[in-house]
Amino acid sequence: MAKEVKIPAGQTVDVWFGVNIKGQVSYAIRTRDGSNSLRMWWVKYPFGSVDQLGVLSNQGKLSIPISWWKGVVSAKLRGSAGSDTLVLVGENAEVDATVTFHF
Repeated sequence: MAKEVKIPAGQTVDVWFGVNIKGQVSYAIRTRDGSNSLRMWWVKYPFGSVDQLGVLSNQGKLSIPISWWKGVVSAKLRGSAGSDTLVLVGENAEVDATVTFHF
């Protein structure tokens, strides 16, 4: 099921967030001005490093950049809109079982 994320013109919004999962995030971008484009980037934690994706248009899929061996535990997909924007976001993801925690 897709989640709707509304982004007002000139604003930046967190579009998706995940912890300890692998897979893909799918998106469909619709804008009031018809460009159907959005500037997007990943913020990877725990260090807050950023991977710029540039301006993405229409629809597509992105690989989730979580990788234990690269020190990335969670990731947040952000978008910045030039026009009023609606993003439909879905995921095809599963828990990354390469690392487990025991209490």
